[in-house]
Amino acid sequence: MRLSISKAASVAAAAALLAGSVTFAAESGSALAPLKGAIRLDRALHPGSTGGYAPRRATLGAIQQKYVQFKDGAAGYESGLKHSLRAEQECAAKSYSVQDQTAAGCSASEPLSLCMDKLYKRCFAATVRRDGGATQNFQQSAATAAAAARALSQLLDQYATDADQNAMRFAQ
Repeated sequence: MRLSISKAASVAAAAALLAGSVTFAAESGSALAPLKGAIRLDRALHPGSTGGYAPRRATLGAIQQKYVQFKDGAAGYESGLKHSLRAEQECAAKSYSVQDQTAAGCSASEPLSLCMDKLYKRCFAATVRRDGGATQNFQQSAATAAAAARALSQLLDQYATDADQNAMRFAQ
């Protein structure tokens, strides 16, 4: 006497079976009872098998792939950040003559903060040209790195959720 429980059985039927409140007819047509014949468990209904676990929406392979995307984006961002910080330090350390101020578009009637902003932007643009545009794509590389970091973070969160759910199912 053998029992085959179909994978198409509902979750409710599986829960009832595990609780012991449902009996199924054995292959010979008689009622199933413990120790009366062979029983075949369906992995989808058995809590100790992988079939009873939550589906994995985040795999290690997917995480590794997202990490590579993040790493590539982060490398561009870090390079741009390094050049931008250097340019900022150079511009802040300079002394600007009246001629520099005039060339930047400053006027005697505007606030000092506005003139300083103009001087900084002019200096920064010159530094970008000098370093071959390494800082020019900084904003785009920063956005790319941030998006890749968020995507990796979401995938890691999903992986953690899947692992927690499956650990709880195993403990049941």
